[in-house]
Amino acid sequence: MRRGGQNTRQAIFEAATAEFAARGFAGAGVDRIARRAGVNKAMIYYHFKSKARLYSDIVRGMFAAIAARTSAVASSPLSPGDKINGFIEAIVAEAGARPYMPPIMMREAAEGGRHLDPAILRTILGVFGSLRTILDEGASTRVFKHVDPVLMYFTLVGPIVMYLASAPVRSAIGHLAKTGGTGIDPSPFTGHLNALRDVAALRDHLKAAARHTLDRRPTQARPGKTQRPRTIGRRRAAGRSGEQA
Repeated sequence: MRRGGQNTRQAIFEAATAEFAARGFAGAGVDRIARRAGVNKAMIYYHFKSKARLYSDIVRGMFAAIAARTSAVASSPLSPGDKINGFIEAIVAEAGARPYMPPIMMREAAEGGRHLDPAILRTILGVFGSLRTILDEGASTRVFKHVDPVLMYFTLVGPIVMYLASAPVRSAIGHLAKTGGTGIDPSPFTGHLNALRDVAALRDHLKAAARHTLDRRPTQARPGKTQRPRTIGRRRAAGRSGEQA
């Protein structure tokens, strides 16, 4: 049995994050959480009142950390482009530091968010609000194109959650490709098994994708508009000069 109120609470919290990530809210067992934490079940109810309260505290805490970090980025004096990079870095770093976060978020998405109370939803809305502030600033200063902020939010956050949560699947696919005679090059999968390298590669990829999506500078002619080669214009001008002569 663990001793000390704060140590006990932390042990329960850590055990519960692993249990909820592995089995979701409905499948998580208080008895298993107690055994993993090395406490009796009564201590869980003493510190957290109920399984639902314990789950809410975990989920609210992870979104509160993201909200605080993204809000600081949005209110900073950085340029809009650097703020988008900072927003991505904040999400990737917080998700990477909490292995339980991506699977819990995916389970909630699959179950319609039925375990997210209004306080948690308001915190999530704060993360979205920070991104919208950055996008609005970039558009108003003509650095960014105007984009749908909801779609941009999920363009950035969705891949982070999916990629990190799918690490066991990617590992299994890589092992199969390597040993199962599938004819598939395993390197794209087996090359992404180091957690720190995973996070860095994901962060850099999303920064490049965001830059490509938001950059206002034209990279090609507008659809329906054809640009005449400059040499043609010079030839016509020369012809007109000859006629006048």
